[in-house]
Amino acid sequence: MPTPEEIYSALAVRGFSTAGGRCFGTWRNYAVCFTRYAASTYTACVAVRPEKASGALRKTLRTAIKGSGLKNLDIQQVNQNFVVATIGFPKDEAPDARLSSCMDCLTGVLRANGMPPADTCILSGAPHPDSLCLTALGNFVSFQPVSSTALRSQSAAIQQRVEENENNGSRALGLIGALLGMLVGVAANLLTIIGIQRIYAFAFALVPVAAMFGYKLFKGKMDKGAVITVLAVSVLAVPLMLYLEYAIYLMKDGGAALGDALSYVAALFTDPGFLSDVATELLQLLVFMALGVFVAWRFLSSQTNRTQLGSAMAQQESMRPNPNYTGYQTPLNPEE
Repeated sequence: MPTPEEIYSALAVRGFSTAGGRCFGTWRNYAVCFTRYAASTYTACVAVRPEKASGALRKTLRTAIKGSGLKNLDIQQVNQNFVVATIGFPKDEAPDARLSSCMDCLTGVLRANGMPPADTCILSGAPHPDSLCLTALGNFVSFQPVSSTALRSQSAAIQQRVEENENNGSRALGLIGALLGMLVGVAANLLTIIGIQRIYAFAFALVPVAAMFGYKLFKGKMDKGAVITVLAVSVLAVPLMLYLEYAIYLMKDGGAALGDALSYVAALFTDPGFLSDVATELLQLLVFMALGVFVAWRFLSSQTNRTQLGSAMAQQESMRPNPNYTGYQTPLNPEE
């Protein structure tokens, strides 16, 4: 099985660069980002702009690739900004030969189906951008056409926003916002728990996400303390959720008034015997909250000032000339 170093070395010969475990460059003028998917399988995220991204288009591409006879090459996703293909590297085939056969097939199929290399800026939508850079799009990092002017403007705006937050961000206001956001997430979970008698980890992820939105909305200081605050508030949401759940059931089934229900359940929560009875349910909610935080972790960790600046810097460092840009006097990388 070829190692990542062997595969990325084969790509380096073709002018690709490597950063953060990803290899990016251009193949027949298509901007491509390679990432290890599993074992000997890699994803190739290719920048295109299909007129209509749909399941039917994905099926058409998969059928065309299947017709080529190549094995372990498949289309995983198609959207308005890129096509993601998976490429398997068998033991008995050299990485360079495998890359050539798969990528030539993939780019040929894209062209044959009316999808030339993307030629609009991923940031502004302006046509004929002069550069390419790494960009996070959903669950994928893609190498995309970008206007250098738009990228510089975005980086300057991020720098200004970070400086403003570092100088004026308030932990106290952030905490208030996080608590209010947490209540929104708790309300959404209570609707599913009481309404349809189900618990969903992705619904629990709403709690830390909403808490972080609230923290930012109230202009909390976006350092590591922001993440710690959101995590603490999310843990606090667990007993609060159980408390409100019992109060709602008491109102729904026992006909108690809101104030009476809240007071009665508050008294129950001071009873060691009651707490022992609900310990299993409380633990279950804690486990689901942990899963929710795990689901939301990428979002939470991406919100700090340090991460924002690091991402902006990484984008700047990954910027390369766009071979499809017609403003240059001579082609930078003519299509093979």
